[in-house]
Amino acid sequence: MAHTSLVLEEVPFESSLPGCETGTVVNSEDSMAQFNNHGGSFIGTKEFTCAGGTSGFDLRLRARFGAGGSTGSWVVADAWGAYAGMKGSGSLVGVSVSETEIDDIFTGTVR
Repeated sequence: MAHTSLVLEEVPFESSLPGCETGTVVNSEDSMAQFNNHGGSFIGTKEFTCAGGTSGFDLRLRARFGAGGSTGSWVVADAWGAYAGMKGSGSLVGVSVSETEIDDIFTGTVR
């Protein structure tokens, strides 16, 4: 789960990956959010860095969001350190926490 914020550049995450239970997430420069009257969309890459900074992975995302949260899909775009060579994909559901925060819950498989 990533605690996504519309106002903070770096946010915390928790995961079930052994050795990467916590860390931080940032949006890569290729990320783009577009807003409209019904919500918006996000297309881009989120960089997950495990606590300690020596391992992590990038997820390429496509998501739509609105007042109730978000839905979308992800695929592993890159990985380094202990996760070098990791592959995977899945879906995400975002639960709105406030007007500027969404808890994105990522499910899927990695290998």
